Amino acid sequence: MINRILFILLAVSFFSCEKNQYEKGNEFFAANDYENAISSYSSYLSTHPKHIKSLYNRGRAYEETDKLELAVEDYKMASDIEPRDMTFVFSLGIVHFKLEQYSQVVLDMNRVLKIHPNNADAHSLKGRAQIKQGLVKDALKSYDLALTHDKNHEKTYLYRGMLKILTKQSGGCADLKKALSLGEENAQEYIDKHCK
Repeated sequence: MINRILFILLAVSFFSCEKNQYEKGNEFFAANDYENAISSYSSYLSTHPKHIKSLYNRGRAYEETDKLELAVEDYKMASDIEPRDMTFVFSLGIVHFKLEQYSQVVLDMNRVLKIHPNNADAHSLKGRAQIKQGLVKDALKSYDLALTHDKNHEKTYLYRGMLKILTKQSGGCADLKKALSLGEENAQEYIDKHCK
């Protein structure tokens, strides 16, 4: 009987320490102490390799410390565990954009849009990746779709406005002014330069 009680106490202590590692990771992350957050999440994941929140949060911490390839690994693992949760796939797209892997960004965003076709952020990021690939018409279409689903998506107005100006299409200044009216302060620089 004493052995059983001792075993239960040890098990409870062991699991509370592990949970503390996840919670400590969250505390470190909130304090912008990403290295310690990574260490805490890694410790928790060593015994709970499929703990999705730890994988995602460690991926975010890797991203914050410019360990982008490691972030990709964690986001992919999280996505494999929860294939219908597009948070992980969208995060993959952002990291792939930072890594200048633009064709992969388009694939990532297509995956998001297959599940959430009205996701303005996914359409907009896809458009940015298409621009980097020189796919102007496709980018404009993606930006148009983003704005169809969110008429107040200030960043998309900024990107579409800049693209229209660069490609000498009408409406660029109107988009930049709309972006500015929605709070996108970066639009002012382009308005001053291109919209006299």
